[in-house]
Amino acid sequence: MRAHSDKETLNPFSAGGHLSWRDYGRNFLRTLAPIPDEEWGCIAGDICLVALARGEAFVYKDGPCQAVGLISAGLVKTSLLTPRGVEFIVSFDERGSFVAACAALLRGEQRSDVTIVALEPTELLVIDFACIHRRLPLHWTWQQIRRVVAERAYVQGVKRQIELQTMTAEERFRSFLSAFPHLASRISQQDVAAYVGVTAESLSRLRATAKRRAKAERKD
Repeated sequence: MRAHSDKETLNPFSAGGHLSWRDYGRNFLRTLAPIPDEEWGCIAGDICLVALARGEAFVYKDGPCQAVGLISAGLVKTSLLTPRGVEFIVSFDERGSFVAACAALLRGEQRSDVTIVALEPTELLVIDFACIHRRLPLHWTWQQIRRVVAERAYVQGVKRQIELQTMTAEERFRSFLSAFPHLASRISQQDVAAYVGVTAESLSRLRATAKRRAKAERKD
């Protein structure tokens, strides 16, 4: 994990444009809540740009969990281990997503219950959660940002629970294809299987079934 000084990053708010990574972070946060200049100035110096190599962990299970990252480039997976030691992938996140050990942070715990790993070279704007927490009673904008991020994480978690408890493996695979059609070539089959909740062999059968169904639908 490498921290960088100021440099440009691709600007997702203006096609083809570039911004410094701090401006990128400020513009993104402004989509969640208005941030007065003086409030931004209070935290801007606490934000750093972190680069992860493929396979490098941003947060790992039982490790410190105070870091909150906003992905500016790349792709990560958030996973946990079942009691049998089998990896289960909770989510895939790319540019424009916040990543953190959210449950542990909101419970006030110091150790993570998940692992967050880069699936390709990834850059994140990173801040210690304590820096945000200190600002919460001082200005409402941080309370709103925290609420929006927490709500999004909650909705995503409930959606995953519904998928796992009410859908068949085939339905979960179709849901994955619908949610991440542009990521298929960037995610290994092993990770897709760990997200859907099946073995690699079962995933191969699900893919074959999906191809047959798609072919039949084209004929109709």
